Amino acid sequence: CDLNEVQNALKVNPAKIKSKGVKSVRKRVANIEEFLEQPIDIEEFKQIILKTIFGENEVEEYVLTEEDWKNIKQLSNEKYRTWEWNYGSNPKYNIEREEKFEKGFIQIKLDVKKGRIERAKLFGDFFGEGDVTELE
Repeated sequence: CDLNEVQNALKVNPAKIKSKGVKSVRKRVANIEEFLEQPIDIEEFKQIILKTIFGENEVEEYVLTEEDWKNIKQLSNEKYRTWEWNYGSNPKYNIEREEKFEKGFIQIKLDVKKGRIERAKLFGDFFGEGDVTELE
């Protein structure tokens, strides 16, 4: 993969990286091919993984049937695509984010319960029009 894109996707708090003794996100990820003596294709790589897990035993490939796909879709719709599964059982937590803009520094704190924002508070050294509590 393009490790620069991986680095862009991983938004890690700089203090967290520093506490681990890692200089950057890029140092935490690598392509497997960097560790190989010679390149291999994806099929060879799959076979190595299967042999590592199952030894020399033959691994039978299972092809999903139409009935399997029907059951998968039903389970997905009834369980995994529900609000309850994806958001409803989340514990209460807090999020803090801060950003420096041309017009000033802004910090936002959110209290989230069951996947919904219950309270928002804005702080900063910015000048705006109107009362910030309306936005909160």
